[in-house]
Amino acid sequence: MNKMPFNQHESTKPISRTRQLLALTLAIISIGVDFLLIHDKSQYFHLYRIMFSVLAVFCLIWFACDGKYKLTGLIIRPNKGLRYWIKGTMIFVICDLVIIVLVFLISLKLDVKFSGMSPISLLRAIPEFCICHAIEEELLYRFVLCTSFLWLLGHRWAIIVSSIVFSILHAVYGAGIFTIIISFLYGCIFAWAYIESGSILTTIVWHSFANLIAIGSSLVQWYLIN
Repeated sequence: MNKMPFNQHESTKPISRTRQLLALTLAIISIGVDFLLIHDKSQYFHLYRIMFSVLAVFCLIWFACDGKYKLTGLIIRPNKGLRYWIKGTMIFVICDLVIIVLVFLISLKLDVKFSGMSPISLLRAIPEFCICHAIEEELLYRFVLCTSFLWLLGHRWAIIVSSIVFSILHAVYGAGIFTIIISFLYGCIFAWAYIESGSILTTIVWHSFANLIAIGSSLVQWYLIN
């Protein structure tokens, strides 16, 4: 049975089974290529990755949706209204700060050593993590991947499976087990927000805030060490 994406109106024609499978194939290929780009990271890594992400989004809309972009998360005004998601963003940021502080305090108590990030590194880290990574990863792992699983399996499995792949992405980055687990949890939150809001802009903003808070925590760790 076809699942309607993003709480679209019931009169919207559902995605056919053939197009669902086409979208899933496109998503799998896109993630595979992205893993290769990460493995062979070059000087223009983010430029290539953003260009590829946009291409994958275009292919999903054109070939799987027959150009019907409203069947995806390519809308500006989110479902439930802008005010609802502004409040949601504030709640997310507060909860994220609380989680980061708790993790930070626990790591101090357990005497876990982190290298931290120096102030000089911030000049490169903020645009890289809060802009490039947020856009690249949300376009590929929410817009392309989560959407394809949403059409094929429904909301619950789309959130779980896309979040598992998102955590694997951080393993490909070379992150530790703790970061991989956290990335799965954040992947679930981002996927839920993406499906509920119907707009990829929502999760790009959330992802950017999450990375900014993580960078701030890393800077605090650097000052404590030095």
